[in-house]
Amino acid sequence: MNVIYPQSVEPSDRPLLERATRLLEALVNTTSSGAPAINTTSSTGLATIGTPQDLTATWSKRTEDGHLIYVLTLSDPVAQVSAQFYPSDLQDKAYSPPLLNFRMARLWGDLLEKRSHRQLEKLLNLGRD
Repeated sequence: MNVIYPQSVEPSDRPLLERATRLLEALVNTTSSGAPAINTTSSTGLATIGTPQDLTATWSKRTEDGHLIYVLTLSDPVAQVSAQFYPSDLQDKAYSPPLLNFRMARLWGDLLEKRSHRQLEKLLNLGRD
């Protein structure tokens, strides 16, 4: 997975973004049963769509009503999804790891859903031609 961080990230927030990214990478590379995900390759030997090599996680930041917000955009060649996080959402609190895990899993699931819908549309359109 390719990861892009904002150039002007707050120094105290960089470890929070990196920790959240590691959590996302673990989710992407693991099945729902906890087994390692299998990344297939095409007959050309190139990675197929859906492997972590095709994914890009881009962190950006913005300010809304004076509050810093980090936006994580997860994209591949087929789809793109985003989620917003306040720095406090990423901090190591008693409730934060399960909540952050849920939000990252939800973001990954949203991307998979969009991807499967687009692939289904493409297959249906092939049948019409």
